[in-house]
Amino acid sequence: QGEAGVLKEGTGLGLTIARRHVALMGGEFRLVSEPGRGATFSFTLCLPEASARREGWIDRWDRVVRLAPGCAVEALVVDDIPESREVLAEMLGRIGVVVRTAGGGPEALERVRARTPDIVFMDIHMPGMDGVEAMRRIAQTYDRERVKVAAISASVLTHEQEQYLSAGFHAFLDKPIRVGRLYACLAELLGATFEYDEATPADAPPPDPGGRVALPEGLAQRLRRAAEMYQVTELRRCLQEAESLGPPGQGFAGRLRALVEKFDMEGVLRLVEGDREA
Repeated sequence: QGEAGVLKEGTGLGLTIARRHVALMGGEFRLVSEPGRGATFSFTLCLPEASARREGWIDRWDRVVRLAPGCAVEALVVDDIPESREVLAEMLGRIGVVVRTAGGGPEALERVRARTPDIVFMDIHMPGMDGVEAMRRIAQTYDRERVKVAAISASVLTHEQEQYLSAGFHAFLDKPIRVGRLYACLAELLGATFEYDEATPADAPPPDPGGRVALPEGLAQRLRRAAEMYQVTELRRCLQEAESLGPPGQGFAGRLRALVEKFDMEGVLRLVEGDREA
């Protein structure tokens, strides 16, 4: 992004790149736009079925319920986009982390001076003072081991991540932030300990109290898209629509809501696909 892109939330170059990437993979990129109502961008790809289900350490973090007794964490979330601040603050707050927020670099420095947090989650691309400069100013004042600073960015280029870590950040989290990676970061940087939901396997949805529901195709597509993009607000709108489908819809919405509140987006996708296949 150039300076104009940072200040005006983009110049459109990303759409051109996305369209070319989709074309190179043999897919189709679509645009539906209506004046006064906004635009929807979508694409389709033909991909081979995955050969194996993902296994590994992150399942443990997906089962986090709350901080363990005696473990206290204070965090500062810094992002100039209110929706991004809200989502990350909610992910942290739901397990008992004390969270404060800031809308930019200067405000972040004021928050740190007023009350020193254990960890700062710092967005990189912000107008005025960016995340790198804000991190450097924090490092000049506070011991590196006293205040941990994790970089937040939508960029997933390996060399950029390495640059952020070399600049002084303790960790890097890419957007959309995955709840398992977030909690793992607290454990890695702060030694945080947790209580886990051991009663239900990480990949099993809650029990089905309402039977199967025939989801309209449009609603199912919106649920899938919102889960893939970690759009919690849109997911909650979809839940309200599902509840209008009668008792089966209300039961289905209840199971989905339990997964959404845990930010278990993979569980949401499994549940939606399971009902579509039934």
